[in-house]
Amino acid sequence: MSFREKSAWAQFLILGYLWGRYFWWFGEQVLVRGSLTEQGFSIYAGTWFGMAVFGSVVVSGVAALARRFSTPAAERGLHDEREALADLRATRWAFTTTTLLLVCIAFSAFWFGNFYTGNMEGPTPDPGRMADWPTMLTVANGMVLMANAVWAAVIFGMLVRYAGLINLLRHSR
Repeated sequence: MSFREKSAWAQFLILGYLWGRYFWWFGEQVLVRGSLTEQGFSIYAGTWFGMAVFGSVVVSGVAALARRFSTPAAERGLHDEREALADLRATRWAFTTTTLLLVCIAFSAFWFGNFYTGNMEGPTPDPGRMADWPTMLTVANGMVLMANAVWAAVIFGMLVRYAGLINLLRHSR
């Protein structure tokens, strides 16, 4: 297994874990507890989000430094065309996936903006009852959900890139 493949595995697993925990927590808060409308939710969400971003930056930085210092000086100028092609193909797959997900999110936002007829004021919704969901989806709450959906599309695109890179590097030998 090449260092590039090991690095892609590490980034795939760590980013999947970090962002998986964030979105699991977010989904649990919104779907199970209905805390999207509670006081202090944005502070907790921002803290979780910040920790995941910090972890992602640290993982990428460590991978770049490890790649830089583990490669002998004589080989730093060399360019492996198979790895470059695998990187480009994986990036194209990630771009296509992210674009498709963003188009779906845009259509959801369009639907929400044009066809939403929910009550903007009313009793605290029970997230277990689907009938109470229109009350939960105020404009501000809808924007929080859409922002997280956009970020989930970007993260999923990154994971597709790493998974594609692993697959292509493994099959290019």
